[in-house]
Amino acid sequence: MSLHDAPMTLLNYFYIAACRCPNPQILSWPLILSTAACTVSLIWRLTVLYFSYKRMVCAKPIPPKKTLTGVAVNTPLRKHFQMAIDTSNASNGGRLLEFDETWPIRWARLRTLGPHPDVIVVDPETNGDVKSKPKSKAKPKVREKNSCGKWIRRFEKFRANFDIFSIIRNIIGYSCWFIVSILTYMSCSLVLWLPCLYHYTCRHNSFYHRHKLCRSFIKYFSVTFHYTIFYLSLLFSVVLIGLNLTLLSSVHGLGSNNLPPEVDRICVTVSPTSKTIYTNILPASAFEREIVLHKQLNQKYGENDTSIVTECKPLWTAGRLGVGFTRSNTGPWQMRTPINGHMLAVSTLITFNTTDRTNPSLRLDYTHSLYLRSEYKSDVRFTCTRNTEWKIIPSVAQLSWPYFSACQQNWKFNEKPELIKCGPIFRRKHV
Repeated sequence: MSLHDAPMTLLNYFYIAACRCPNPQILSWPLILSTAACTVSLIWRLTVLYFSYKRMVCAKPIPPKKTLTGVAVNTPLRKHFQMAIDTSNASNGGRLLEFDETWPIRWARLRTLGPHPDVIVVDPETNGDVKSKPKSKAKPKVREKNSCGKWIRRFEKFRANFDIFSIIRNIIGYSCWFIVSILTYMSCSLVLWLPCLYHYTCRHNSFYHRHKLCRSFIKYFSVTFHYTIFYLSLLFSVVLIGLNLTLLSSVHGLGSNNLPPEVDRICVTVSPTSKTIYTNILPASAFEREIVLHKQLNQKYGENDTSIVTECKPLWTAGRLGVGFTRSNTGPWQMRTPINGHMLAVSTLITFNTTDRTNPSLRLDYTHSLYLRSEYKSDVRFTCTRNTEWKIIPSVAQLSWPYFSACQQNWKFNEKPELIKCGPIFRRKHV
């Protein structure tokens, strides 16, 4: 997965998608086939992962059928850890003279909550003091059909034993135990764990303690390793499957969402103070409101200009319904902005040249005109002029990652006056 599916998914989602401008002239089936193949491969890897770790993670606990005496039992991790930090009388009062790796936890327990309560186990067959009774056949447990009543009884039992002061006292006590344990571990680190080294090297029976430590380390490390591999593989597989499905259901594949990276809109910013028009071809974030993008462009081009205006328009129009939403090419777009009683018109047109598959390009044609307001009594409402002090600056700034990280930003700009038919605008006559 890390050598095939993950690189292919990341390349498709971030690098190839960021270099594409999906339109009717761009072939989508290569990206669809690659993404679908990665999705099927990841689902198969999840199936193999389940059968590989089924016994360790998903297996049901099976009670032992037979109990053998004199055979060492491989205790579970939880019980092994509970035995290591036990401070009851059965464990010689916390074994404070055994400076092993869990000594700080036992010492902190005795200083905060006190020793663990003793568990009294009565064995009626010990030394033959109590006569053993003949074993009777255990009655099989019958599951309750009414599960609702079982949960009601549990809730009533919990409510009867509920004590808010006891809960608060336990929370404070266990918190203090945790904090004192951390401070004790830090103190042991300051003295380079010399008591622990003495316990495992110079003390009597140190070989037994070293052997016990090695077994515990191998046990914990192997279990931690396998669980880490399982959950990391599960997490990364689910994330990669989500990325592939998102790409398949996007405008790059068979759907209409715009979550993957895509350059899909043109923005025009008009600054009346500097009499400058800025054009930008930008990507739209699926998690960012359009008004936030307008504020960012206004702040960039006119920090002290309160009358600056920004408008954006998608590069495509919604087409017919089919396998996904088919896009259509847009025509010229004209933005009209009131300026001191007059009107400024800015027209743009985006065209794509994909005849050369190895060197596709994008061209932005633009022009502007100023419509001057005429007298009220005249039939002409606005007169058009091109000879103005206004200037257009097309933006060619490099976009942030991942846009054009795997390809060349081949954009061309051209001023085309034919986009605006500069003529008078007459008033409407009411009949």
